Amino acid sequence: MIIRMISIIFITVFLCTIPACSFSFPQLFWPQKDIDSFSVNQPTLAKKVLIVSRNSNFKRAVVDKIKNALRDEPVYVKCTGLTKLKNEDASAYSVIVIINTCMAWDWDRNIHAFLKGKQDARKVIVLTTSGSGKWLPKKIPAGVDAIASASEKTDVVAADIIGRIRSLLATR
Repeated sequence: MIIRMISIIFITVFLCTIPACSFSFPQLFWPQKDIDSFSVNQPTLAKKVLIVSRNSNFKRAVVDKIKNALRDEPVYVKCTGLTKLKNEDASAYSVIVIINTCMAWDWDRNIHAFLKGKQDARKVIVLTTSGSGKWLPKKIPAGVDAIASASEKTDVVAADIIGRIRSLLATR
């Protein structure tokens, strides 16, 4: 009887621990705030860039540098929070830039949901910040341009992303 009770307690604790240790649990337990939404230039322009980001000093600085670099170009730029990514039609944009934080060794769950079922994501650039700045997921969906960075050297990171955006816009 005692062995059976210990087994039941062990199994119960084990089954309760699995969800707590899953990769998405930290994202649910410690949710991050989104960046404020804004747009630059007219939405009627042929080329459109969607920037989706979480909110931090580093991420806001990178987004501001991208916005300022594209302000005088014939491209519509829309910026919104990562939780609103599910409401966006990817086909409406020439380039999509997603800026997130590595949590529990994974991308934000909103990115996984957005990329699910997409066979080709060549117009998607994902910047993931992590402590070391070297983390990238083991499995990157086909075509995604994945970048890793620590939350430092804003000018370098922004210039890299701006270059990648301009390269993609030139081919569209």
